[in-house]
Amino acid sequence: MLKPIYSFFFALLVCGPVWSASPADSNKSELTDPLEILNKANVATGSLKSAEYQITIRGTGEIANRVGQFDAKVLVAGHKGIAPAKYVTEVEFILPGSSVRQKVSGGTNGSEWFVIHHDTKTAYVDVDPEVMGSSEQVLKAPLMVELSIPEPFKDEIAGKSQTLKGTASVEGVECYELHVVYKAENAPEALWCFSKKDFLPRKRVDIYTLPNSHKATVERTIKSLTANPKLDESAFKLRLPKGYKKVNDFAPDLRAGG
Repeated sequence: MLKPIYSFFFALLVCGPVWSASPADSNKSELTDPLEILNKANVATGSLKSAEYQITIRGTGEIANRVGQFDAKVLVAGHKGIAPAKYVTEVEFILPGSSVRQKVSGGTNGSEWFVIHHDTKTAYVDVDPEVMGSSEQVLKAPLMVELSIPEPFKDEIAGKSQTLKGTASVEGVECYELHVVYKAENAPEALWCFSKKDFLPRKRVDIYTLPNSHKATVERTIKSLTANPKLDESAFKLRLPKGYKKVNDFAPDLRAGG
């Protein structure tokens, strides 16, 4: 699904037959039609009820400092519009233009919102999502919303062009690598990597052409992924770490060091 910069397993272990497969045999299951791959990915990913994953986000080229760095653990369930209905993320990050690494955790169960600032050992909780303040952008940045919506790749399927680039390994997962040019004017092009085993996305690279014609990218890499983990309602509620305090105030601005 086409989105702006901020809105983005296990390794394959296949026991083969005792005999050695010929090149013709090993290629029988390989897909070559990029639209077929995208349609399979659309069905497989759109069928998810929940997902648990680790993800990294990095910018390259001249926009690297505008993107920042994010390393996150994410748990999502359901969908609401173009976002998960429930989510919890734990994010270690460096904000754009900063060199300070920070950590926050937070999310929502759909009726209560919370964020934990680990530097001050303080949790901010309320029924008003505004309690998160600027932390909300950080908590949502690692969400790969394709894992939380019914038709995640309809924009890719309807794009101007879809090209199968070949095979790529993402954190040990063998993937089809596709290049997509979208219909939307001025939209970045994208490289998508879909697992050959389950057709779930493992990497997205948005490719931007800057006014000076230079190329820059935003790369979202899924380090591990569990589809439809077993969950209960407590999974999306605040779990206050020992020694932390809970307050009803709105969270301070992260850019102010809060």
